[in-house]
Amino acid sequence: MDDDDAAASPLFAYLRTQLPDLLERAVFEGWKVAVPKASSLRGAAISQALVESHLLRQTAIRDEWKTANGRTVTVVKDSNTGNVSLTSGRGFPVQGTSVQVLAEDLWYGPGSDQGLQLVSISDTLEKDSSTLNSFASTLESLPLPDKLRLQAGGASGSDGQGLASGGLGGSGGAGGALF
Repeated sequence: MDDDDAAASPLFAYLRTQLPDLLERAVFEGWKVAVPKASSLRGAAISQALVESHLLRQTAIRDEWKTANGRTVTVVKDSNTGNVSLTSGRGFPVQGTSVQVLAEDLWYGPGSDQGLQLVSISDTLEKDSSTLNSFASTLESLPLPDKLRLQAGGASGSDGQGLASGGLGGSGGAGGALF
């Protein structure tokens, strides 16, 4: 599987197969699905809560989106490079985590003429302190020089019928059509 193929992502597959009513609502209401690269989901327990943290709907505030479970995501555009990122906000266990928008695709379900916007992102928006502490524990167990070893106290961190792709940058890309 291509790591950047949003429609083949384990998170999107879970949404399609395990949460069809939520998928139908997302399509009907014009939500976006922020789909993490498959490699960022290795070993992750995909659940309804994780999926809901990646279903985005526009708010009345410019560049602010709400997840299906009420959390806030902010779209940040770098005016120098044109890169677009999503930053976790209110309601997320770890706020301020930024992930890069890699691409966007329009997915059409079987028998549907209304598409769903899939936004490929570099990593999951859902980070929790247990994940970070687990990562820190793994790092602490590695044989590293003392200067590189983490100090006590842990770490901080920040089947579709059709698919139409858009690139980054100009019109139709993540820098234009989506946000």
